[in-house]
Amino acid sequence: MGVSKRLEAALMGAALMAAALAAPAAAQDAEAPEAVQKVQALGAAIGNVFVCKTTDEEVDLYKEEAHHLFDLIVQDAGSDMAFHYATAVGFGAAAPADQVDCGRILEQWSAIREDYDLAAAP
Repeated sequence: MGVSKRLEAALMGAALMAAALAAPAAAQDAEAPEAVQKVQALGAAIGNVFVCKTTDEEVDLYKEEAHHLFDLIVQDAGSDMAFHYATAVGFGAAAPADQVDCGRILEQWSAIREDYDLAAAP
């Protein structure tokens, strides 16, 4: 992964974290460790998708959809859980490209996009 792509990944993770910190703590319950682990695994996988995107259009669409999923997590699970998601996305996006199975991860991303109706997100 080139320096500019790593910087872009770090900035995206920072933007998601900033949004998590600024979000209201509406639906905050005591977080179950299993739920946190699931959100972190989801975020890391979604961050890995960033490594596999090649065109500017793909990257822009991915960012928009990843941000929309962040918004859904804030609404449904609160800002603490969204923070876990955001940090995991940044972690996953910083993975070396040669360590990511892009075929598998892009298939998973396609299923996530469908499950959460992200392709139709505004």
